[in-house]
Amino acid sequence: MAKRFEKTVTISEHLAEEIRHILEDEPAGYEDCFGSKEPAISVTAEFDDGHVVDVKCCGVDYEEGGCNTGWTEAVMFDSEGRELGFTDVEDYFVGDWAIENGDAEYVVHVVVGDE
Repeated sequence: MAKRFEKTVTISEHLAEEIRHILEDEPAGYEDCFGSKEPAISVTAEFDDGHVVDVKCCGVDYEEGGCNTGWTEAVMFDSEGRELGFTDVEDYFVGDWAIENGDAEYVVHVVVGDE
């Protein structure tokens, strides 16, 4: 049976709304786009065994007439900072993120509430 590690990370209503806007609302133009050169918005879950999972909202290079909304993913690192795995690209931030590593599954629950 695989080990399962779980952590909950709470974000504010304000941050959740900002991320929702980036992921769902098509920008009016280049100036309104959350660009790929802007730092990702991320939250971090630290597990007792030293593994870390970052859940990130990332921007895109603006393309006239294209889809210019952001995207999300979760990335797992070991205690030395080496990348161990990542999820598929998604279009949500709040919710559950799971990454398998060896015989273990790491689950991050991103919820909205009082930080």
